Amino acid sequence: SIGLGKMLDVGCGTEQLVCRLLEHGVDAYGVDAAGALIAEANRRVGGRYQIGSVLHLPYEPESFDTILSIACLEHLAEADIPPALSELYRVTKRFLYARLTTHDRTWWETRFFAAGFRRHPLLLTAVGFQSLDTKPGPITLLFEKIPQTALQEYPCAALQPEHNLLMDALREAGPR
Repeated sequence: SIGLGKMLDVGCGTEQLVCRLLEHGVDAYGVDAAGALIAEANRRVGGRYQIGSVLHLPYEPESFDTILSIACLEHLAEADIPPALSELYRVTKRFLYARLTTHDRTWWETRFFAAGFRRHPLLLTAVGFQSLDTKPGPITLLFEKIPQTALQEYPCAALQPEHNLLMDALREAGPR
């Protein structure tokens, strides 16, 4: 292993990304609601794939260091976004990478922040500064899970009265 920890591709579809990660020494797994795709993937790389919905992931809490979600969440009804993000929060220990093609960055960030994530401090090394103002279309999001203890002590609403002094810029959507 190359030290990236255990990764889960949510909405993996075909096994391509998981296989590529495995080739590079990453302990990678995939989950998808399409049973036929998962059955085929497990025939090729046994034990790495499970059938499951992003609304009810078949894993224990904090099972993965990093969650990947590429072109998955935008296929959900808007009412299903908060429970899906809660599930992603539940199964990740630390990080979440998402690639989305609907809505704009602010729309998505607002929802991820409400679910307990913040921008990853290294976001700008993954995407250019200019991309933070992108309109709807392909956007890359990189988040870090905020521990429950920190969320309880410092929720965004508690920071709001002293917004200009104490607001965590990693937990605020939109341009600054």
